[in-house]
Amino acid sequence: MSQFYEAGHLGGCIKGGDPATFYPNMWDFFISQTQVKSILDIGCGEGHALNYLQKKCPKVRGIEGCAAAIAASDISHKIIQHDFTKDWKYLPEGYEMIWCCEFVEHLEEQYIENFLSTVLFSGSKYVLMTHAFPGQGGYHHVNCQAPSYWIEAMAQIGFSLDTQLTRMCRAVALMEHNSPYNHFARSGLVFKHTAGARGSNVYLENLKQDAVITWASGKDFCKCPGFKVYMNSLNRSGFSGDKLVFTHDMEIEDREYVTKQGFKIIDVNPKLIKWVVRDRFLAWSNFLAQTNYRYVAFLDAKDVVCQRDPIKALEELDYPHVCFISEGKLHSDCNWNTGDQQNLQSQLGGFQQDCASWDVLCAGTILGCAEYVRQFIMQIWSTTLFNTKATDQAVLNYLYHTFIWPNQYVIADPRYDAIAVTADLPKDKMPRFENNQMIHDEKNIPYAIYHQWDRVPGIKEKILETYL
Repeated sequence: MSQFYEAGHLGGCIKGGDPATFYPNMWDFFISQTQVKSILDIGCGEGHALNYLQKKCPKVRGIEGCAAAIAASDISHKIIQHDFTKDWKYLPEGYEMIWCCEFVEHLEEQYIENFLSTVLFSGSKYVLMTHAFPGQGGYHHVNCQAPSYWIEAMAQIGFSLDTQLTRMCRAVALMEHNSPYNHFARSGLVFKHTAGARGSNVYLENLKQDAVITWASGKDFCKCPGFKVYMNSLNRSGFSGDKLVFTHDMEIEDREYVTKQGFKIIDVNPKLIKWVVRDRFLAWSNFLAQTNYRYVAFLDAKDVVCQRDPIKALEELDYPHVCFISEGKLHSDCNWNTGDQQNLQSQLGGFQQDCASWDVLCAGTILGCAEYVRQFIMQIWSTTLFNTKATDQAVLNYLYHTFIWPNQYVIADPRYDAIAVTADLPKDKMPRFENNQMIHDEKNIPYAIYHQWDRVPGIKEKILETYL
């Protein structure tokens, strides 16, 4: 496996074929599941996969840039020579499936659009591909990316990740190759084209009126009980809009679980996420700029329970542009928030403000009209660029108390409004916990949102029991 064709960036394929790119059992399984009749192999090398696949499908074709590899092929008449550094959309016929194994990492990022346009104009229903991870060595590996990079790129041309088929194909591939070079078992992705979606993000074509949005990041995050509580509670709340989970690093098994719960996953290019606490706001703002939602709610996913529909609760507040949730105390009541604010302001030069009399506003619950929310979260992102150690809560409080016009942005106080309550509320102001719900004392209804429930012993166990 050390003998590559000497052809610069076109020499990524191995002379004699790479056994770690050969998956006959998995191909047989996939063909039996989908009944595809035609296959295009992008980056086919000498055509060994094609040689097998032509026995299973009436029509196969390969694309390869290395002339020497094509010349060495037994089925060179089935291979089109093409260098993806050049734009090229022409194919003699359409193909139902694309196989692309150990190719994309060899293609410089500036040429990825050429690859995507070929996928799009092939008319394929399915794409099966592998990729190399960041830091992974290899011959001319110039574009090693995390899975979300490719999932986001494929979504732009109308292909969504099929988590179930991905998991099943990986399982078959794992039984097929017992080696550290089992590429598909490690990084394989199966994409499916959505009918009618051509050249645009699949998700953006089926928007509902409102959305509840969160972020799930980190290998263990989706497996924590709090995230499952969040999803189960929102499903029971009566909310009927889009339930979105943004991510840049979610595992396949977690994707399948989240999707089964009725949530839609929005992948963000991992290269845009240097620090999630900050850069999630940029990703959310960019997404909202492409949508036409009426109301949106941004909620923390690990410690939020939706006891009622959060959007209906927002409407009860007489249609505010943006609603922030008070924690029922001032900065002078909390050393942590005071220190957090002072840390931020020390990086802002001459913009020093006395924060002692400021209400503490929670950054884990932001709701309101979509466009106004979008503008504000973009301000949060741009302000955090001054100081990467500043928390989103410090920035939110600074912006609100320094620059915001009261007629556009309102504070929901848990003493008077039943939209949200946080466990950081002073003990003497805490409402009653009854029938495993936090109840508004005067209105005698559950708060729509209960935040930071996992910080309260006794209540934490009852929330877990109720929503798991």
